[in-house]
Amino acid sequence: LAFWDGPPDPAAYARLFLATVAAGRAANPNVRWLLASGTSYTDAAGRPRSWDLDLLRAAPTIARQADGITAHPYGPRDGSGNADSGWGQLNAVHRDFPTLPLWVTEVGVTSSASPAGQAAGEQDKAAAVGWYVAHVRSTPWIQALYVYGFADAGTDPAAPEANYGLFDHQLQALPAAGAYT
Repeated sequence: LAFWDGPPDPAAYARLFLATVAAGRAANPNVRWLLASGTSYTDAAGRPRSWDLDLLRAAPTIARQADGITAHPYGPRDGSGNADSGWGQLNAVHRDFPTLPLWVTEVGVTSSASPAGQAAGEQDKAAAVGWYVAHVRSTPWIQALYVYGFADAGTDPAAPEANYGLFDHQLQALPAAGAYT
């Protein structure tokens, strides 16, 4: 089954998810299944749409088959680690799927000052990670937090993708690693 041949298709994703869960539960009823959320997408006609609402329209009972819902609340942050609407979108996901625990399965901040709004160094990255941890701990419907990434992918401080790690490229702990615990 394919669901991503062209623009996002919540109905095709719903069919794929439900078929996968049914087969997976038949093989091992103890496996947990996480449903992918996404607050918005652009349809084939170029119109902005709500992924979550279109998913629920396509399969109104899909939440009953899931053990949780995932989100990736990326977005620019200020130097203090406060998140923008990326983190705020978690409230919309929770509103759309109030019975499911939310798993933040990917979020991070680069220490590269290159992209606008990202952390301006390792201490700012640590503050952002600490902000995530504090907010997850104080939000009962968020069950898990996975920070991208484990280790920096390189040594160029101007390369954004090389500087998301909790550890440097030689696996030495960065300040963000301490903020994650």
